Amino acid sequence: MKLLASSAKLGNPKAAYNLALLYLDGQTLPQDLKRSAELLRLAADAGNPEAQYALATFYKEGTGVAKDIEKSVRLLQTASLADNVDAEVEYAIALFNGTGTPQNRPAAVALLRKAARQNSPIAQNRLAWVLVNGQGAPVDKVEA
Repeated sequence: MKLLASSAKLGNPKAAYNLALLYLDGQTLPQDLKRSAELLRLAADAGNPEAQYALATFYKEGTGVAKDIEKSVRLLQTASLADNVDAEVEYAIALFNGTGTPQNRPAAVALLRKAARQNSPIAQNRLAWVLVNGQGAPVDKVEA
């Protein structure tokens, strides 16, 4: 823990991310959601896609930070561009529904397809629903 803290203080994004997880779980260190969010921000700003996804979840739920759906979606988009599958799914859902971002169902379906090919069961389920209902893509019950 001390080595992680030293490394995070020196700006190491992986150390900041891992230390954030320790503050989040509250077992090794006392739970401190604000400190966890601060460390996630350091790692996210340094380009760590896992931290971007985790911080997006914090903003979505208001955990350790003020709830901010738009910030959440921007972080999801960034992590999605770095091929974080969980972020791809969540960003696709935001695009499909127009939550925190303009609605773009074709882009959402493309992301769901990408995540589904990476064996995301959530993406596979959502894509199947889209294909059965023909929303954002033509009806294709066979593919669904």
